[in-house]
Amino acid sequence: MTAVKFQQNLNNIDLAIIVLASPSNRLEVLKPLMPKVQEALATIQAGDVVTITLPDAIA
Repeated sequence: MTAVKFQQNLNNIDLAIIVLASPSNRLEVLKPLMPKVQEALATIQAGDVVTITLPDAIA
C-alpha cells in the first residue's frame, strides 16, 4: 500500500493518482500492468489513489 493517501489530502483537489508498484521502472516490467491501468482509468475518480501491483509470479 502506498502512503500517498495518508500524506496528501486529495479530497480538496481535482486529481486522481495511479501508483505502479513494481521492482523496476523498465518497460518490459511495467508493460504487463497496462491492462489494469486501463481498467483503473475507466473508473477512477478525483481523490482516489489506486495501486497496481505485479502478480507474484511475474515479480
